[in-house]
Amino acid sequence: METRNFQSSASATPPTAPVTPSSGYPTNGNPGTGTPATLPGEFWFHKIGEELRAIITDAGLTPSDSNLTQLLTAIRRQATESLFGMAKLATQAQTNAGSDDHTMVTPLKLKAGFAISLAANGYIVFPSFFSNLIIQWGAANFSTGGTANTFPLAFPNNVLSICFGNTGTAGLTTFISTTSNTLSAFTVKSSANTGNYFYLAIGN
Repeated sequence: METRNFQSSASATPPTAPVTPSSGYPTNGNPGTGTPATLPGEFWFHKIGEELRAIITDAGLTPSDSNLTQLLTAIRRQATESLFGMAKLATQAQTNAGSDDHTMVTPLKLKAGFAISLAANGYIVFPSFFSNLIIQWGAANFSTGGTANTFPLAFPNNVLSICFGNTGTAGLTTFISTTSNTLSAFTVKSSANTGNYFYLAIGN
């Protein structure tokens, strides 16, 4: 819940505490003795709202009037952390930055961005805190005129390096190189032969 939302007439600045507060307990007043009922005042509502809001935001939640169970969620989350003696849970941004030594990282955040395909033509995408480094491998076809090949997985940002190795075919000696490459494909050209080579590509 967002404790700073009201129906109308909200102020842009928080109220100040009363200089001489009436300390004690609330009463309904007594008309017979001329004792007025207790008046909470704007600062009382403000401090109660801010205390509740602090619990919600400290749990990593964004206060919202569309979710009226945030306080419960926050209390449960903090109770769980206390039960297991854990520090505050890290956000994904804190996990990626790797600079906070006072929070705990969950398995879900450790795996963020990780993907793997252990096929003959496959890839490994490292977690986001490794800048989503991608390593891909497979067999590339080549010819003297150049043969187009497709990566198992398109690189989101950059192709940093592609290297090749002989598949073991006897007597096959040739110079091969990429004539062009995009984030999803590359063309391999040889100096003399037609066939295939193993390749290893690195990017992110």
